[in-house]
Amino acid sequence: MGLEFEHRPISLFRPIPAFSAINPLLKAPIVTTHDGVVLMESSDIPGALAALHPELPSLWPADAAKRVAAASLTGIALTVGEKAVLLFYEGALRPPEAQYGPWRERVADQFDQGLGLLEAGVPSERWIGGGALGQADIDVACMVAFARMKFPDRVGAAARWRDGAGEGGVGTRATSPACGRRDAVRQRHARIERRARRIRL
Repeated sequence: MGLEFEHRPISLFRPIPAFSAINPLLKAPIVTTHDGVVLMESSDIPGALAALHPELPSLWPADAAKRVAAASLTGIALTVGEKAVLLFYEGALRPPEAQYGPWRERVADQFDQGLGLLEAGVPSERWIGGGALGQADIDVACMVAFARMKFPDRVGAAARWRDGAGEGGVGTRATSPACGRRDAVRQRHARIERRARRIRL
């Protein structure tokens, strides 16, 4: 967005006191403004920063109908990410004897249904909204990339998410710089998994 900021990577596993001092809800990512206001939720942070800096371009389509459609896809993408996190933590942190099969199956079905809705609703060869890269594109790309990273057997069935949909398509952007460097993200999550295993042991 063209704003200067200080990046402070702090683990949600250890040390927890360091993170809870900033956000007692232990939710990431967060942004603390110069006035000390704590912002959370990835999809809300850019909008709040844009309100503080009106000179920045909007990440949402100007057309009302396109904006509503983009907001709908963002909501689906965030739900897919939420279900992916639940499934991941269920396997990474909860011992097998404490897992509840029907609940896990319900979450997995919600996860699959969400991917189906994205498959049907996201354009394959242009940005969502038809203009430039926007909030919905970022949300869909990041959530699908995370879901595919953790559950390739479920996400990999759709060729557009696995291999991309061509130049400028959201399928391509699921592995593009919109999500940061893929290898760095994978390494970060690998470290989280290792820490989770140590905590469980």
